[in-house]
Amino acid sequence: NEEKFGDEISNQDDLALMDIWESDIFSANFFGSNDFDAGLIADGAWAGYEVPLMTEELVKSSGVDTIEWGKFKNMSLGSCYGQEPDVCEGTDGTITLDAQAHVANSFGYLRSPWNMNAEAPLIRSNKMCGHANSLQFPDCNAIIANQEDYTDFADYVLNLQDSPHGTVHIFTGGAFGKCTDTYSDLRTTLNNDTIYFKVVEKVSDIGKNLWQHGFVKCPDPASCVGKSQDNCTCSCTSDYAETYDEVSDMSQYEILHNSTMWAEYATTVGLSDDEQARLSKDDMLALLDAMCNTDILFGDMATSNSPLDILFFSTHNEVERIFQRKMLSSTMTTRTWPATEDVCPGQKPNWKNLWFDFTFDDETTDSTALTNEQFLNLLDPTSVEHVHNMNYVYNSFNWTHCTAYNVGSQVTDYTTTMDPEDWVWKV
Repeated sequence: NEEKFGDEISNQDDLALMDIWESDIFSANFFGSNDFDAGLIADGAWAGYEVPLMTEELVKSSGVDTIEWGKFKNMSLGSCYGQEPDVCEGTDGTITLDAQAHVANSFGYLRSPWNMNAEAPLIRSNKMCGHANSLQFPDCNAIIANQEDYTDFADYVLNLQDSPHGTVHIFTGGAFGKCTDTYSDLRTTLNNDTIYFKVVEKVSDIGKNLWQHGFVKCPDPASCVGKSQDNCTCSCTSDYAETYDEVSDMSQYEILHNSTMWAEYATTVGLSDDEQARLSKDDMLALLDAMCNTDILFGDMATSNSPLDILFFSTHNEVERIFQRKMLSSTMTTRTWPATEDVCPGQKPNWKNLWFDFTFDDETTDSTALTNEQFLNLLDPTSVEHVHNMNYVYNSFNWTHCTAYNVGSQVTDYTTTMDPEDWVWKV
């Protein structure tokens, strides 16, 4: 955004391109620091930034094709227009998901539908429902695990997506609102801090997954514009708290324990069979009630509108650096794509990113024709396609804070493991 960082560059007369990383641009002076209590960006180039309302004018100004069967359907999801028949149900624009539900939140802001924040300012919350938002921040173990533990791309990319990538998003965004009091009461009810903090750590995933699987329903996009935060809320679609007066307490427990909603909840949190066995029916109801009857407000980096926060881009640069290190180490021996059954068409290897508008070193490469798998190959620094189209690598694959870390039975110094002499090819 030239308006945001143009002055930052022009004010440093002798700033060379390669010295930008050492400049004030990549510091709080540019990215901004957040107000501890409210989570607002308090200073820097992005101070006071507000999330836009999702309007037709906004979409048209971005150049997105809004024709009914064009590249995008209902101003949101990429449609199946132009895709191969085996990617979608058809090439006439049909898609298996409700595109309209993805347009905005109930207050009209360009936010995830399950993020019911009614206020415009972009938020980076220091809290996760009242607790210091540090439970999921990745340490060196997450970085090392991505290098050491995976040889198959399908497993690698799913783990990388979770940590250290996803955990940084959650750490930066946080969660706030009435859940602070709700989860304080929940902790007392459970009387089991091991389970309780596993739940707190996964609050953002619980909200997303229960909404995506249809267990939580929120008012339609923009249907609550002008209403207060308390007068527009989400709720669960199933009567999980039904008393079943005609059956015994044990049957009530079994019905709840075997429900699809509880299965999704327990899987998202990562509750073991033993941990679930320690929960009474009332404990399980309290856990579901905390999610179903409390609108958790999420910081914007923790949900699908995260690119609105400038920190998104530095986070993803680091993900690419981790990926380049993996590929240059020649330890990715299998390039299997993750399972494609029952997934959104956009997650399939042969999905075309028709709205891409990139210029590559090889000017004959058409970005709009690239499939996910082809784009992955361009990102791989060991591929011929990468050399011809995106001929760069990061100048360092060292994590200087990751010294003397235990990897299995060995102590590994990750400040030197990925020096250039360790790469598949030499610079």
